[in-house]
Amino acid sequence: MANNTRDIRLQTNSFSINRLPDKSYDQYSGDFRPVLDARLRIKKVKLLTKMQEIYGSIFTNRILYDGQSIAYVPEGMRPLSGNFYVSLAVDKQGTPLDVGKKGYYEIKMTLTAGDKIYPNRVVSYYAQRDVARATVATNLLQMIFRASVNQNEAQNARAYFLEKGRLPIDGTGLELYRGIFQSVRPVIGKMILTIDTCTAAVHKSGRLLELAFEVLGTQAQDIRRLQLQKRDKDFRILEDFFKKLRVQVTTSSTKSRTKTIYGLVPQAGEYEFEKNGQVTTVKQHYMEAHNTRIQAPLAFGVLLSPKNKEFQDVVPAELVSVLPNQLHKKKLSENLTRAMVKFSTMKPQERLSRITDAANDNTRFQPVRESGVDLARTPMLVNAKIITTPEVQFRQPLKFGNGAWNAVGQNFNEAKSLPFWAVVNFTRIPRSTVDRNMETLATCCMNLGMQVSGPPNHIEGNCNDVFKTLDSLLQNFEAHVKSQRGEVEAARRRLIIIIIVPREGASVRHAVKHWGDVMRGILTQCVKEDKLNFRNQNAANQYWNNIALKVNARRGGINFLCKSIAILELGRSRCIYLGADVAHPMPGMSKPSVASIVYSLDQYGAKYAAVTGIQPARMEKIEQLEQFVYKALDNFGSVTKGPAVRLVFFRDGLSEGEFEATGRAEIKDIESAVEALYTKRNVPKENWPAITYIVVGKRHHTVLFPETPSHGDARTGNALAGSLVDGGITHPVFKDFYLQSHSAIQGTSRSSHYIVLRDDIFQSITRPEKGGLSMIQDMSFSLCHVYAKATRSVSIPAPVYYADLVCARGQFHFHPDASTQLEVDNMSVSSDGAPNPISDITPWLPYFRPIHHDLNNSMYFL
Repeated sequence: MANNTRDIRLQTNSFSINRLPDKSYDQYSGDFRPVLDARLRIKKVKLLTKMQEIYGSIFTNRILYDGQSIAYVPEGMRPLSGNFYVSLAVDKQGTPLDVGKKGYYEIKMTLTAGDKIYPNRVVSYYAQRDVARATVATNLLQMIFRASVNQNEAQNARAYFLEKGRLPIDGTGLELYRGIFQSVRPVIGKMILTIDTCTAAVHKSGRLLELAFEVLGTQAQDIRRLQLQKRDKDFRILEDFFKKLRVQVTTSSTKSRTKTIYGLVPQAGEYEFEKNGQVTTVKQHYMEAHNTRIQAPLAFGVLLSPKNKEFQDVVPAELVSVLPNQLHKKKLSENLTRAMVKFSTMKPQERLSRITDAANDNTRFQPVRESGVDLARTPMLVNAKIITTPEVQFRQPLKFGNGAWNAVGQNFNEAKSLPFWAVVNFTRIPRSTVDRNMETLATCCMNLGMQVSGPPNHIEGNCNDVFKTLDSLLQNFEAHVKSQRGEVEAARRRLIIIIIVPREGASVRHAVKHWGDVMRGILTQCVKEDKLNFRNQNAANQYWNNIALKVNARRGGINFLCKSIAILELGRSRCIYLGADVAHPMPGMSKPSVASIVYSLDQYGAKYAAVTGIQPARMEKIEQLEQFVYKALDNFGSVTKGPAVRLVFFRDGLSEGEFEATGRAEIKDIESAVEALYTKRNVPKENWPAITYIVVGKRHHTVLFPETPSHGDARTGNALAGSLVDGGITHPVFKDFYLQSHSAIQGTSRSSHYIVLRDDIFQSITRPEKGGLSMIQDMSFSLCHVYAKATRSVSIPAPVYYADLVCARGQFHFHPDASTQLEVDNMSVSSDGAPNPISDITPWLPYFRPIHHDLNNSMYFL
């Protein structure tokens, strides 16, 4: 197991900023009257642009504006004072207009920082660790590159999306746009611009009624289909889809207005309100006020005012059109997610070509030219290396290449038996088909070294009462064990139930997992019905081999180990590996965030247990981390018969701005957990565990490409698994590196970014060949090879991957009915009608239940 590496060169998707602006800037705020909602970012940008056109004698240089509150004014302009009056509807030059006139906005520019900003000093700011000045200067540089695309309608904070090449998705009301992400970043000695491709789902524009038919999946546009009541499922679907969209209301050929949808209203034409002291209807109002006849008064309409306002602005849907270029920010369906993955998948060279074209576009943009910035036209090349592939060991070591291996012909490193198993079929698939597949599963398990009892107990399930079905099975099982004079509790812990769920079976799966994970402590393995109809036996064997991996690990076995210099070194000294993550609810949802940690229970970091809880929405710091780590260390000591003396903590999901506050606070919580437990156990302080805390980022945009075909995968064109970059594009302040630990099946592989915020472990290893950052790299790469349900290396270390899985299962801790009810009952609404992130999770706590104690030491989350 020699620590051999191979030096190579890789291309990146980053471009050197060869020259920074040599002028200074002042920072201003831009305040609007009437106040504009934060969601109207594009409108604010257009108003600021129009302001500079109207008052050209004052704005002799272009200002940079972020679309919210901050504007940077370059030197050479006199200090801005007074208020500016702007309208997008009228193009008049010169004299300010009355503040109260409809359609006009008053913009007040206020100097907010006394010190001037010098972007050409940003590199020295980072070298001096002057975080405040470095952050402001970097933000200014970001704005220079984003200024030219800030008025593009379809965009978010860091990316813009183009209609060219869009892909409409029939039956969804959405289409997919390709886009360009770009971000200015510091590296040692200079600033760079990172550019990447990205994809977004965008709402289709057009008449609201036509889009409603599409969202409901109806071909025949019968208006009676849209005569809905609030209790109707279709009404709720449409309201959820259209809420918060910007729309145009047209009442005549010359009159229209732009508004936001706050909700839907049934039978909008018949909606009654008081007008001039008399009760009238919306239908009558439009005839009298606009000479417009409402053709479908019983169809739904839209509410264009907050629900807490006294006057409710209700408009029939037939007068409403959805405006173009609005990003869809809610959770995508499985079908749409698959479509997006397919649409966004590009071969490495195609992706790099698009990135290079986008970089060259920047050099032509007026704000970039005016600033004096000089951007390189070709991607950066960096020195890299292919690090040693660790040894992966089933019962015997195996040979493999580029991050993938095959379980065929292997025996699990530690195979568990299947003495008790059952299958519950919640679909209409014939019993004969299910039994044939269960025979294949049994064969695959036995071929991998597991002992399997006879055929499973097979019952038909009732989708309308999942709990009753499973309870009945469990009662019959326990009665059978008793009749055989067996130990019921021991048998329950060895039972696993294979569940066949319908193709659209999210509710069935939720009920199954809540019953198994929380209520009864029984292992379950769900299988979708479309996985049971294979065209050939080889495909069936491959699939059921993968299920066998999950079954063995769930039962407490170890599928394969990974041995490397770092893992063996840490294994000699009772090291515990932890992975942590926080999952936040989708925008518009009022659920709490879910936090979790997983922790190892063996010396090789192959077997894990989990702890999970809930906390206020959008809170990134793990609120209960001290209690979680205390429990992990306590249980680790009980299982391994001794306390941990080294603790490696992998943290997923922290952004650079959270390193100092969140990262440092969590390290303090880890220290507090160690102190509380080890003091209680009377462990001498010199034997308390050394701590290493590593942030693992996978949602960054740095991509590595082979410089030459010999440095890449001949099949996919990607950089090889084990490609490592620890210079050239790394951070000037933090100790970090990029590691591409996996080989993509399709498209372009993305590396993971590792940032070491604290290292007490590897600094103490003094031998040069084992010490420092190289050992952390070796350990991280090795832990990417022990993800139990994949016969290939994965993109992030297994404990981080597992923490993601545990967070994703947070919904299963709530009763299937209680979760939906709580979200409705506890929704907090702001003054503009938008849901607020919840800060008080007290109402949720009684409904959140921990994992059943029988599963505390199991990998139930696979």
